Amino acid sequence: MHRRICFTIVLTFICFTLYSCGNSNEVWVAGWEKAAVMNTARAGGAVVVHNNAIYMIGGVDGKNFLSSIESAVIQKDGSLSQWKVISELPEQRGFMSALVYENRIYVVGGANGKYGKNLLNTVVSAEVFDNGEIGSWREEAQKLMLPRRCSKLIKNGDQLFALGGFGGNLLDSVEMSYFTKDGGLTPWQLNNTKLTMPRYVNSVSRIGDKAFVLGGHHPRKGGGLSDVEYANLKDSPLKWHKINAMNSGRYAFSSFSYQNNLYAVGGISGSEYLKSIERARINSNNVEINWQKSINLPLSMANFTTIVVKEWVYLLGGSSRHNYLSAVWRSNFNKHGDLGYWGSKGEQKALQISNTEKSDKENLINKGTVIKNINTEGYTYLLVEEKSKQIWLAAPKMDVQNNTRIRYSEGVYMSNFFSKSLNKKFDSIVFVGTVRVSK
Repeated sequence: MHRRICFTIVLTFICFTLYSCGNSNEVWVAGWEKAAVMNTARAGGAVVVHNNAIYMIGGVDGKNFLSSIESAVIQKDGSLSQWKVISELPEQRGFMSALVYENRIYVVGGANGKYGKNLLNTVVSAEVFDNGEIGSWREEAQKLMLPRRCSKLIKNGDQLFALGGFGGNLLDSVEMSYFTKDGGLTPWQLNNTKLTMPRYVNSVSRIGDKAFVLGGHHPRKGGGLSDVEYANLKDSPLKWHKINAMNSGRYAFSSFSYQNNLYAVGGISGSEYLKSIERARINSNNVEINWQKSINLPLSMANFTTIVVKEWVYLLGGSSRHNYLSAVWRSNFNKHGDLGYWGSKGEQKALQISNTEKSDKENLINKGTVIKNINTEGYTYLLVEEKSKQIWLAAPKMDVQNNTRIRYSEGVYMSNFFSKSLNKKFDSIVFVGTVRVSK
């Protein structure tokens, strides 16, 4: 009997170590696995978690701003139940932030209307019941001092901070309010200190008592910022300090934290959608960070949302260059902070083959002939023709002659773009990251 008990204990330990007692062939797959798909494709929404359920709120589907809210329950193995539409905001709203305080969801700022031009300074909240349902929404009496599209929220005890965003121009200001006992808010007040720079379509994450503000849209050059700053939430007023920048400039991206690790995920560089992820480990004493490359996203994408629940991170919706997404992916953290999941050896091999086959040449799927080129301080503008169709490209500064055949990567399409350096308006232009002369 004693031998049998010992054998059972050893076997249980081995199974716990492998994360699988039924399948010893499971291996660590450095990638993302698909979860249950949302009912609606949406980018620029807000996501919160409460009582083991994920709530996806508002956003835009590529044509219209959304008021719908859908929810999925997180299962014991990290998978998601089927998504269900459970509530509607009082009005359509996207590019806002949301969080939960006690048993209420608060949605702050954002925008709606054509091209998101209607900027919002309102705050709406609703109670979340034990069964996962959401009660009636109410508009809080206390509005933001400034309308803020793409502002980010940080909660610290009963304090609520709204950081940066767009309110007619790019903002570096921080507003603060307090939650009241009845679930309301005190009047918003401007914090005495500002961010080190304007932040718009940036990202914010928290580790311990420190709030980190990452990246955003460059106010002059139009690309992504790589700058990172932080503040200790115990300080009053908040004091912002610059630290080591990310390796890539990013806007319309996401970030999240796990233990002492900070992750910057996807977004737009200014010239192309990104699929890269970089990670930094935070030194709690003097906040030194060193950014390193992590695994890639399933595809190049932006304007998605991420949420961390226990040892899982979920990536929801967003947009690629071609369409808006209803897909949801999940990834796990191992003890080293690496992203991936426990899967089969076949899944691991298939992912390795897929990554190996993605050469630079294969990614340069577009081609054409240069018929005009203009060099500026920041970009080379190329008018390219292919099959009697012409398109303007904005590429990293390069030397290329007219009548040259080129291949170029997928990029970011912009309409009615005005170049200050050229004093010229482009009806349409594509910002690309890579251009190669065809041989």
